[in-house]
Amino acid sequence: ARNKAGFHFKSYGEGIYTPIIRQQIRRQEVKNENHITVYLPSYDDERIFEVLREFPDENWHVFSKYCHQEHSEEKVHFNPLNSDLFTQSIAQGKAVICGAGFETPSEALFLGKKLLVVPMRNQYEQQCNARCLEELGVPVIKSFSRKALPEISKWLETEQTLRIEYHDRTESIVNAILSQI
Repeated sequence: ARNKAGFHFKSYGEGIYTPIIRQQIRRQEVKNENHITVYLPSYDDERIFEVLREFPDENWHVFSKYCHQEHSEEKVHFNPLNSDLFTQSIAQGKAVICGAGFETPSEALFLGKKLLVVPMRNQYEQQCNARCLEELGVPVIKSFSRKALPEISKWLETEQTLRIEYHDRTESIVNAILSQI
């Protein structure tokens, strides 16, 4: 099968394209408000709170599949999953902590947000993504736990100005794939 296309954080060669950024992200008003957006679906709310409460100077917007009703504890604000609110939170916050998937890190980099990734254990694709992100200069931690507090603290104190302009090449990518059929 010749008509293959791959996507990665950077183009590693022919047929490997940079991320396609949703129009919803491209249209967002980008701000730098005083909150950090957190999306770590492999961790429950208690574990996330246990770590984030150690940084009481920060405002946290956590989006969680375990949260069914919006609530706050200290400066940790939990939200049920909601694509529009999540997108807005990323675009308007100052930083993002997320898994090493593809879509959220790509969007955070596109928006120029400080980023910290936590790859899911035993997920080969996430480990590969984390490695690539690390090569780009994005900090990676193995686990979101109390053991990682020094690394998280260091990340909070560091300025990260990595912004990747992922141009909208959707049409040319589709045409390239179709021309191979």
